Amino acid sequence: MQTLSCGEILSQIEEDIACLTSNLRDVPERHRSLRAVLEHTWRSLTVDERHALACLSAFRGGFRHRAADEVAEAGLEMLRRLSDKSLVQRDPGGRYHLHELLDRYAAERLEADGAESAVEQRHLSFFLQLAETAASQLRGPKSAQWLARLAGRKPHFKAQDG
Repeated sequence: MQTLSCGEILSQIEEDIACLTSNLRDVPERHRSLRAVLEHTWRSLTVDERHALACLSAFRGGFRHRAADEVAEAGLEMLRRLSDKSLVQRDPGGRYHLHELLDRYAAERLEADGAESAVEQRHLSFFLQLAETAASQLRGPKSAQWLARLAGRKPHFKAQDG
């Protein structure tokens, strides 16, 4: 059996997530490939969880709960459910993330469902509105907070700012 370097494995995964397979007979079918693991996980989700996870694949570099709610119809309760299933992680700064391989799989499902265009439109609308709001705030007393928000960092508002 030939062993691949970490770089070679990464290249294979980037080409196709179905590349990691096992023919071992004592391994359950759902564990014989990365794709099989993802498909088994997908089937274990509710319809709403599947929809939310697929829609969350529209984000790059993570997202905050408000964006998830607006774009993916994934409110805090849905994010908690997906987090409880280790499908979404929340970093200390309050941003949520999908693992890259799960993100790719979810994007495939979104495209297969024919919902990609609608989600992209909601994504565009959300961030266009955010940019328009930010534009009006960047020259005021809250400019530092808005710059931090646009950079993806958690803004630190003073108590009087609400």
